[in-house]
Amino acid sequence: MAIGVGCFGVRPQPEPEVVPAEPVRLPPDLDSLSNVFAAAADSLPSSELPALETQIQQWLARLEFEDRELLPEGETSGRYFRAYRGRLLDSLGWVAFRQQDLRQAEAALVSAVAEINSRGTTTGYAEHFLHLGRVYAARRLWNDAIDAFLDAEVRGVGERATLPLETVYRRRHGSLRGLDDLRAAERARIEDERQQLLVARPLRDPLPDIAYPRRTGPPLATGALIGRPLVLALWDAACTGCPGYATRLGELATAMRRRDGALVGVWLGGDPAAAGPPQSFAILVPPDRDQARADFGGGGTPQILVVDESGRIRYRWAGANAAPPPIDDILVQVDHLRKRAATIRSSSNRPQSGEAR
Repeated sequence: MAIGVGCFGVRPQPEPEVVPAEPVRLPPDLDSLSNVFAAAADSLPSSELPALETQIQQWLARLEFEDRELLPEGETSGRYFRAYRGRLLDSLGWVAFRQQDLRQAEAALVSAVAEINSRGTTTGYAEHFLHLGRVYAARRLWNDAIDAFLDAEVRGVGERATLPLETVYRRRHGSLRGLDDLRAAERARIEDERQQLLVARPLRDPLPDIAYPRRTGPPLATGALIGRPLVLALWDAACTGCPGYATRLGELATAMRRRDGALVGVWLGGDPAAAGPPQSFAILVPPDRDQARADFGGGGTPQILVVDESGRIRYRWAGANAAPPPIDDILVQVDHLRKRAATIRSSSNRPQSGEAR
């Protein structure tokens, strides 16, 4: 990945002329590229910032037009580029700030926020909020600076945002009175954003037609699982985070019973005894493990599936996201589906216009 060695303070040295071999085209690592640009925007001398700005703009153009050469293998969605566009816009805005072009800095950083955080994203990269706060403070837009520094602090920048936040807050209000309440309100707002993201874009995959034997007891078929809230958990002995998985699912099973629903485990590890000690929920042991994986769409383990009352898989947690089981977030999705089902039932039972009451 050529990033322009000269503009990063390393002067290219003459090399002996050679006949180049056939070039091997490798897709750039956008994560590393973003990190390099961020570091350069912070550390390069002022004289080299215009060249860096040009480079960032060139790469932004490639991301804007969703250059397919930059997609990693298996990735097809143009949404993949959004976060990287945001990170490069952050670097571009910081370069503009260091060149004292505050208007351009604000425009780039506001665009970075839109790219990275416009869909409820609440974790991950947050430097753009810190940079935006500094731009607003330089422009003496104190309320905007407070909001940006607060976002930076709460979303993950932490103590590096605390001092500038408190400085501009004092400048605007004369003291820190009320700041803790503002922090609490912002945390609540971001948590609400996070929960809305959890229930957004549900799946509509039908529950496969299965009839697996229980570890102890008669087989359990799909028909017996439909009609109430359901969580299915699939795991085996080999997956990362799976030792003791059944025991860790106990809290989720209890919470599902309180909601008139059920948690059902699907053990893909062969020997039923290896699934762990007896549990308060049913554990199914498919006779053909490979077929069982295919029944549920393949993929790695563990997997946790949130199923609605009509028997459709609406949310899927897999791999590291499912180990350990994110119980609170799964229950947010379960409760969302329960409320949705109750609303549909209420609407269907409501007398229509002209009907006898």
